[in-house]
Amino acid sequence: RQRKHAIRKQLHAQLAEMWASYPHLNALFSRFKNPDGHPYSDNHPIYESNVGQFSFLPLVTDRLASICELDILFLRREPIGNMVFNRGGDIDNRIKALFDALRMPEKPDELPDSAMPEDSEKPFFCLLESDRLITSFRIESERLLGPMKPEDSANVKLVIRATIKVHKLTYWNMGLGETI
Repeated sequence: RQRKHAIRKQLHAQLAEMWASYPHLNALFSRFKNPDGHPYSDNHPIYESNVGQFSFLPLVTDRLASICELDILFLRREPIGNMVFNRGGDIDNRIKALFDALRMPEKPDELPDSAMPEDSEKPFFCLLESDRLITSFRIESERLLGPMKPEDSANVKLVIRATIKVHKLTYWNMGLGETI
């Protein structure tokens, strides 16, 4: 739970910047909130979902008729060819943990017990409503080079390209199909 939430927090900051800087997302978010911070309508296609103390705002959702394809560059400290079995966990467990971190939690027990949103995490931006909205993914693995401290041996760096597609065009999702 702790690791997944740490990943979520890293992604939140990047997604918050994206919501603020992409004109279509900024307009969609602006129309979602009035000055008092209340939704204009329950029919609006974006929504916050409360889980524990957090209010999550996913980008890829059923209501926006959107899906996501992922290209992942997985940089790790292990030698080339040692991706499936290694001291950091096998690849399927690592990818499952990443997919869980990309989506909003479904229940409060998926969050660390002591987790509380910071002011900049209201709302808490996440990529996916559900990991079932991932329709394809590709993983490329490379060795992470450079100076390393002993405590960094299991750390990885990820470069994730998310391609968002809409499967049913609506007024709300017309500018959504982009690579982020």
